[in-house]
Amino acid sequence: MKKFSGILSMTKSTYGFIIFEDQKYYVAGINTLNAHNNDLVEFELITYNGKQEAKITKVVKRETEEFTGVITVYDSFAFVSIKSFYEDVYIKKTKRFRAKTGDLVKIKIYDWGNNNKKAEAKIVKIYGSSEIADTINEAKIEESGIETVFSDECIAEVNKIKNPDIEKELKNRIDLRETNHITIDGVDTKDIDDSIYLEKLEKGYKLYVSIADVSYFVKKDSFLDLSARNRGNSIYLYNKVIPMLPKRLSNDLCSLNVGEDKLTFTVEIVYNDNGKVISSDCYKSVINSKYKFNYDEVNEILEGKSKNNILYADMLFHMNELSKKLESERNRRGAIDFDIPEIKLNLIGNSVESIELRNRYDAEKLIESFMIAANEEIANRLMWEEIPTVYRIHEAPDMFTINELNMELTKLGYPIIKPEHITSSKFQKLIDKTRNLNISYLVHKMVLKAMQKAVYSPINKGHFGLASMYYLHFTSPIRRYSDLVVHRILDISLNRYMDKKEKVRLFKELKQICIHITNTEKIAQNLEMDTKNTKICEYMTRYLGDTFKAIVSGMNSSKVFVRLSNYAEATLITKNKEYIIGTEIEVLVISIDIYNSEIIVKEI
Repeated sequence: MKKFSGILSMTKSTYGFIIFEDQKYYVAGINTLNAHNNDLVEFELITYNGKQEAKITKVVKRETEEFTGVITVYDSFAFVSIKSFYEDVYIKKTKRFRAKTGDLVKIKIYDWGNNNKKAEAKIVKIYGSSEIADTINEAKIEESGIETVFSDECIAEVNKIKNPDIEKELKNRIDLRETNHITIDGVDTKDIDDSIYLEKLEKGYKLYVSIADVSYFVKKDSFLDLSARNRGNSIYLYNKVIPMLPKRLSNDLCSLNVGEDKLTFTVEIVYNDNGKVISSDCYKSVINSKYKFNYDEVNEILEGKSKNNILYADMLFHMNELSKKLESERNRRGAIDFDIPEIKLNLIGNSVESIELRNRYDAEKLIESFMIAANEEIANRLMWEEIPTVYRIHEAPDMFTINELNMELTKLGYPIIKPEHITSSKFQKLIDKTRNLNISYLVHKMVLKAMQKAVYSPINKGHFGLASMYYLHFTSPIRRYSDLVVHRILDISLNRYMDKKEKVRLFKELKQICIHITNTEKIAQNLEMDTKNTKICEYMTRYLGDTFKAIVSGMNSSKVFVRLSNYAEATLITKNKEYIIGTEIEVLVISIDIYNSEIIVKEI
């Protein structure tokens, strides 16, 4: 039988997939041969129930030998259950140390076994109880491979950095210190990398978006740069931040703190009264931010609920005016504006007191609009100068996902989006149509799920969701490596000509960087979501045996999911009953598995 090779992607312990020559082949758990996620495997194709599946015949190269799981201890041996393993791993009594049943442990496999023998391992770390969310999340962070501590070399480099000589820098920068630049961020934000200023013109607006010049401090291929590249991005967990850069850089030297002269890149855009771009420019600058607003403060001013900071009120109102025009312009060209509130955990100490939805109001949309505008202008500039850069691309959904979405939309009684006529504006019309309905959140989530993931690429393919021909990330260099790379490229663009040979070398380098930072972003997003869900499950243990109103929020071939009235997601025991997304029911919380982040409910 013909053999093939590919990378295994384990979805669950019960199955996975292998991608080979643009084809995705299903692998049943029993046919994985103890292979694990990201292992390079050799496989053959078999037929089961009339469909082609993969059967792994050899593990060519293993991604890792270390895993985390829950141990069950017996008198003379133990077993460790690992989520993505089809079978438990055997632990000799002499290799389990002081681990107790129910402990979360890290193991190292020294014998992978075969069809007749389980894999064997030794315990290398005991985290603690698998029923404590913080313990589980500690293991998840470690398992992800994310660096949480900066090396001695990085710290030494940071300590050598001196405050810039502003007067010297002004020889090659535009002095914007007299402008009323302000920052608008979350209440707890300490790493401020964007500041804005607006002039209302007789006919139109002049917008200044100034971004921290991180590239001035973090030199290419330095220890700091290599560390930032490896991390790819900052990670924002429910209770802490794992930063891309050390605090002295992120919160001090680079951060656009009030009353401090800071080095920046500024995008200056002139708009007409309708919010259309008349002209734009980009240059290195020095700013001095005049006020640090948080989103709640700005929203209260815009809603007329606060008279504080009246000095900046007129500018804020003009900013909001322009923001709405930019939003209207994006909608006109077909951009998709998802209305999916962020789930936020309210903590007191280390305990979750409540779950709330963080909606986007005018202040949040204002910042979003201005950052999109700045990102587009830089992308346009580098594209037309034919300088390779890191684009943020978002391709149109594929036919398969559109067909799946159509099936669900049909059940809800909404017009079908025909696969042969896919445009971003059609998705936006659907979102607008359902915006104020009870099922708004569910429909918008379904549409988002049907979208492809945005990725980084040196090849521009446009941004489907924003209906933008050219787009990149430029506005967050403190927390995203992509933006730092763009800054360095922009610096070259502003100062000298880049010849063809240099462009070829740069393009080659960017290909590898884009693959890497796309992956680190995925790891970060999964970790942010997984750790939050674990904490929610721990919080829900206090409601075991309680009833909740719920709405059916989704389903797959084996499970039905509901969203409880307190915003927690749960799995519904169905008993073969058919459910439609959007159905409102009452449920009883019957069990909670913190380790597997699953809340089980039944209809009452």
